[in-house]
Amino acid sequence: MKKYLKSEDGFTLVEVLIVLVIVAAIGMTLANILTGSDKAFRYSYSQSENAMAAQNALSAIVSELKYGTLLTPASNGASSSVTYTNTSGKNCSISLDASKSIVITNGSSSTKLASGLIKTLTFTRGDSSVTPERITINLSVNGDVSGSKTFAVSTTVVLLNM
Repeated sequence: MKKYLKSEDGFTLVEVLIVLVIVAAIGMTLANILTGSDKAFRYSYSQSENAMAAQNALSAIVSELKYGTLLTPASNGASSSVTYTNTSGKNCSISLDASKSIVITNGSSSTKLASGLIKTLTFTRGDSSVTPERITINLSVNGDVSGSKTFAVSTTVVLLNM
């Protein structure tokens, strides 16, 4: 009976504590990796959402201007807004408001696009003696939720209404 009591197998308290410390360190490392991955995903998602909103806004602007007749900006001029006459003969405008949203005013109605995302909006009209006439649109867009990163979107519209 004494022999059986002396040959007990098991872990000492020190061994158990060492294993607990190792498991805790591995758990903390995995938690940090998962947190970093989540932050990267949220940042990337925010950027893609902002880029998509800017692209949609640019597409709407192109659709509005494509068949319109430009009134401003003047030939070879740049402006933060544009006025034009649409195919129905209504005077319309596109501008950037104080809340950093693009506002398309079409007669008596107005539409806001890309609310709070746009830093700058510039329209540059080409030489009016060149046919067909062109206008270049430049957007500077917040790249992330903090607004610290920006990216630019640009296109040139060939005006088809002559």
